[in-house]
Parts: sequence; C-alpha cells; structure tokens
Amino acid sequence: MNAELLSYLEANTQSMKYLVAVPSSQQGSQLVIATGRPVLFMGGFSGGDEVVTVDDLKEMVVNGELRYVLYGGDRGNNAEISSWLQTSCSVVLDYSQTNTGGPQGQSMTLYMCK
Repeated sequence: MNAELLSYLEANTQSMKYLVAVPSSQQGSQLVIATGRPVLFMGGFSGGDEVVTVDDLKEMVVNGELRYVLYGGDRGNNAEISSWLQTSCSVVLDYSQTNTGGPQGQSMTLYMCK
C-alpha cells in the first residue's frame, strides 16, 4: 500500500461518497481495508465486467460522489474510459502498485475529475 497515495486520497475526498474509482476489486480491495471507505470497482472483480460506463462516471463527478480515478495496469483497458480520463481529467500522479494484495508492478495513473 502506497502511504502517500492513501494519505492524499483520504485528505481530499472527505465530502465524497467514494474514496476513488479503480478498474477492479483486485486493485482496490486494500484501499477499502485500509480506510473503511467505499471504493468504486468499475469492472467488478477482475475488471472485465462493464459495471460502470463513462456516462455513469460523469454523473458521479457532477453529483459530487467521485473525484478521483486510479486507472491503468492490466485491468484498466476500457478505451472509452481511458479516453475520457485523458481528455476530461487532470493527472495527479503516476503510481506503480507494489505489495497491494492484487496484481503486482502495475503502472497506474491517479486522475482528478471535476
């Protein structure tokens, strides 16, 4: 678990429903365990299910439920979501997951969406 990432998200999402959105539960389960906060698993357990669409994400951002999306790795491969993040959100930091209980060595990007 990256302490810097965790501290940043906790400090900047107090009024949000979700701590962050991630491609799969494998990538976000440790965030839930560490914070007790809801994390949005956009692609279900393995990232392959279309649980959340781009329109869903846009609506959650507009409604103040979600601000941050941690995306990439081998699960973050939805072209529509990826394109929206790159054109509509700002990069906060690039992050390489290690020792999170999920797939190791994944390069992911934390985006801030408003």
